[in-house]
Amino acid sequence: MRTEMSVEPTLVWVRVIDTGSGIEPQHLPRIFDRFYSAPDHSDRDRAGLGLAIVKRIMDLHGQSVRILSGRGTGTTVEFTLQRAAAGAPTRSSAGIITRLARTA
Repeated sequence: MRTEMSVEPTLVWVRVIDTGSGIEPQHLPRIFDRFYSAPDHSDRDRAGLGLAIVKRIMDLHGQSVRILSGRGTGTTVEFTLQRAAAGAPTRSSAGIITRLARTA
């Protein structure tokens, strides 16, 4: 697994890339659903919450996240983060965490 990052004037792009077996195309539309696990997924002990949480956090921040994958080609999770303007006050994450907890 590797991580790539590129910085633009207003955004930071982050990509987490693996070289695993990939995700079948028919599962991609549901990949961000809570508790979803592909029927052929070998690790049955996981609850299927990780990507649902990532999606919710990105939505609360007004940012995007997407999955690029294909069978046998690995998977890339790509998301953006808004850069704060120099000297600008930063928004506290406490309000976002509170809203996330209320909707969970």
